[in-house]
Amino acid sequence: MKIIFFFALFVIHLALIAQPIDQQLDEAEALINTSKYKPSKLLLYKLFKQPHTLSPLQKNRLYSLMTDNYLFLDESDSIQKYIHLSLHLAKKKQHYYYLATSHRQFAQLGAMGGNLEPLNMHVNQALQICDQHGNTSLKWEKLRINLYLFKCYYFRGPAGRIDESKQYAEKALNKCNELLDDHDALTLDAASHLASVISDMGNFKEAYTYIKKAHQLAKQYHPNQYILISIKYKLSQIYYFMNNQEMAIQTSLELMEVSDHIFGKPTYLSTITCGNISLYYSVINNQDKALYYAELAKEKYETRNGFEKNLNYLISSSQLASIYSELGQFDRALHLAHQILGYIKAMAKESEPVASDIYYFLSQIYFRKGEIKKALACADTAVICELPALIGQNDWTPTLQRLSGNHNKYRILALLKSKHKLASTHFDQTKDPWALSQSYFSGKYIIALMENTRKNLSHSSKQRIQKSTHIVYENAMKAALHLFQLNDDQQFLAEAFRYSEQSKSIAFREHIQQKLAQYHSFIPPQIIQSEHELNKKISQLAHQISITPDSSKLPLEAHLIRLREKLDSIHAIFQSKYPQYAQIMGEETLRNHYELQQQLSADQSIVSYFIGENIFIGFCVQQDTIHYIMNDKPKRLTYLIDTLRRQLKVDQINSNMEAAYLNYLDHGYELYEHLLKPFEALLTDKKNLIIVPHGKLAYIPIEVLPTQPVQSPINPTDINYVLHHYSISYINIASFIKQKSYQQPSQSSPNVLAFAPTYKDGQLPEQSMAYGVFRNAITPLPYNKLEIENISQWFPVQIFEEDASTEAQFKSDAQNYDIIHLAMHAFVDDENALNSKFLFQERADNKEDNLLHAYELQHLDIGAELVVLSACHSGYGKLQLGEGVMSLARAFEFGGAKSVLMSHWVVEDETSSKIMNLFYKYLADGHPKHEALRLAKLDFLKTASPIEAHPFFWGTFVLMGNTTPVTTSQLNFWLMLGGIIFIVLFLTWFIVKRKSRI
Repeated sequence: MKIIFFFALFVIHLALIAQPIDQQLDEAEALINTSKYKPSKLLLYKLFKQPHTLSPLQKNRLYSLMTDNYLFLDESDSIQKYIHLSLHLAKKKQHYYYLATSHRQFAQLGAMGGNLEPLNMHVNQALQICDQHGNTSLKWEKLRINLYLFKCYYFRGPAGRIDESKQYAEKALNKCNELLDDHDALTLDAASHLASVISDMGNFKEAYTYIKKAHQLAKQYHPNQYILISIKYKLSQIYYFMNNQEMAIQTSLELMEVSDHIFGKPTYLSTITCGNISLYYSVINNQDKALYYAELAKEKYETRNGFEKNLNYLISSSQLASIYSELGQFDRALHLAHQILGYIKAMAKESEPVASDIYYFLSQIYFRKGEIKKALACADTAVICELPALIGQNDWTPTLQRLSGNHNKYRILALLKSKHKLASTHFDQTKDPWALSQSYFSGKYIIALMENTRKNLSHSSKQRIQKSTHIVYENAMKAALHLFQLNDDQQFLAEAFRYSEQSKSIAFREHIQQKLAQYHSFIPPQIIQSEHELNKKISQLAHQISITPDSSKLPLEAHLIRLREKLDSIHAIFQSKYPQYAQIMGEETLRNHYELQQQLSADQSIVSYFIGENIFIGFCVQQDTIHYIMNDKPKRLTYLIDTLRRQLKVDQINSNMEAAYLNYLDHGYELYEHLLKPFEALLTDKKNLIIVPHGKLAYIPIEVLPTQPVQSPINPTDINYVLHHYSISYINIASFIKQKSYQQPSQSSPNVLAFAPTYKDGQLPEQSMAYGVFRNAITPLPYNKLEIENISQWFPVQIFEEDASTEAQFKSDAQNYDIIHLAMHAFVDDENALNSKFLFQERADNKEDNLLHAYELQHLDIGAELVVLSACHSGYGKLQLGEGVMSLARAFEFGGAKSVLMSHWVVEDETSSKIMNLFYKYLADGHPKHEALRLAKLDFLKTASPIEAHPFFWGTFVLMGNTTPVTTSQLNFWLMLGGIIFIVLFLTWFIVKRKSRI
């Protein structure tokens, strides 16, 4: 009875004190929300000392609040203690809300400390708990939003998936706007995180919009000053990146003032901000103020507990060393930097990232001091701190090529780029051979690591890496060629050519390599078909996003992420289950130029170009030799290309006078002197040229350049062009000629699919009436019907004219023909290449809109031997660094076409019809495709009027890709038939005569 009595008293006691405890917990939470962390800490600690008075649920709430309080106070040891207590109790009592909250707090702690390794695990566990035990309560939705926010930290980590990070941040903000009032703390938190992610992507104006929104919400609705401080910190950084240093300084000073007032001591953020102010003053060359705040930041770190173990203190000190260096106080800077290294070694953290930072600063200081060898040695040590496996290795290339995703490749890349820049700059200034060697090897390592890093990244992330390393390719090529000049070692020349190839058509090269790997790996057709369909959906969705208003893009972009994740999983299956696929994908498409030389005939030459920021390089590869040219006039070259492009426009032809023609010929000949004249001696008996253009060179056909100076008066029909001397074809990268699609013989009797819409209702613009009808507006095309009907003289042809010329018909039949011919209008979207399109006959169609877009072409599996695009600008598009011209012709190549005949500018209807008829005539005679095009142009010029002899009319068409004949000539056919008949008759005669003897 006594036991029951005392138990009843205990229950009554709990009932009596329950309400006051809940009130105290509410009070503590209110204190936290108003940034009164010390009073809330005392109140919570008082409750913590009375565990017998709390129910399990109250204990869980207490531990959670103590964790949040210590997170704001930046006391990591206490944070971990209370998270573990909360987690243990929540598991035991099945308090799912606090169980999820504990995992979220672990994620938050890791994110604040930069420890991203366990972050994904905790986020996923918390999400799993929400999915399994969640309800419609608003608290669960708030928790889920918070988890999306912390997911952002993960995607901003070493994996570098910043595009997905942006999607998670936008999803969080939209969820906030859907569920909460605009002034809820989570809304401003979401806006703040989204600003950070967008800032990381380099879009600082958009980031500024979101951070200003968060700043306004924090000032108007939220008493938590710590949140305001955090937002001010991000705002100051965005001002800095927007080059508004005055506002960055002002915002940072406000942050420090508010922080010191609230906390009464230097906080983590205010101390870092002090160092940032030093940086901002340094940027505007106010070194006195920069030095003052750098020293103040160092003092603030020293007043914080355990400063000798604080890596940020060491970083702050290194910043002070950097300022000493800027002021020319090199010895003082070096003394402080070596003192910092002493701290690091005492902490047994030689391989910590901060150590690599210090060695990086040392390299900068030594470089400014003029001690180059010490500078580059420190740069090497900085890399080794990040990757100790390099210790003792003379050649880092194999290790960097095999480096797994567990290392921060971006950081190593940044350090290698720093060394590369130092070595290249020193060589440019001094021509020191040792610096040249250092520039060469560091460039080699960067390219090896970059190729490794690109493998598992999204397309946009690959583009960012490519843009940032374009100058590396340039310097690496330059260093290799200078070393070749010094040592006469063919290895360096081969390396320079390989780097030139690696810098071009990256996505296209990977696409071709992937198709080759799939073909040789015996992957089941149904899996390949799944991948193909997924790629098609991704292209369609990407196009849809590009034409959708920003306000409606979010759900589409989220869906795009899911599709890309599915595609990644399919490629992971290819890599893991099909060894041949992984092997081919891991191989370099071109190891050296010797592989290409084996594919060349005696009369062929590959001429490959590279246009950099400071150099222009050309390579001429032949069956038994390779030569190069290099000069420092890329800007002049670019000027000539831009000028010729303007002079080849229709309005220039309409107003054509002798002076304008002479001007074109002068610029054209100067460009010829840059491009082909240096190789003239090598090309005397090499009439077949394969041109690999680069940059803006892809916009100009080499054939239209005059090969000698021209003086007034001009006789247009007597001018000698490159066309008169060489048969020219083009490819995106030289290594493509190794592929079977560039070597295999063509069909003996190809069939042709041809389309010619009429556009009956269009109106001819007045400008077009002067010199013909151009295929660059929706106007009737009087000659396109005749053009495709003429093909029937030479080949079997399936013709679709007028109303029968539809997009649906094209998609139905395209994969069944050897040659496809489109004589129609085309329109190029300069901003969005996927939106460029061909215009089929306009008619009511439930299946298609009769606009054949580039994004559709990429996934049609065309596979034709030849595609003839007799339309305006089919080879023109946006120039993408590291990729080339994103044109409609490129889309056909992605779709599998072995060669494409395309146009560089507007096409005149009648001229096109004449040239195409001659082209098919020579194709039927068995000529290679590029030679057939050349002969057609030459025949056209024989009967052309003076105005038609201008390159504008005949020069627009070029051949990209495979050059093999589409058929054997009629003469060869009859010779073969005659030979067979002769052999049969001879054998018959021989047998009859032998029998007669018997």
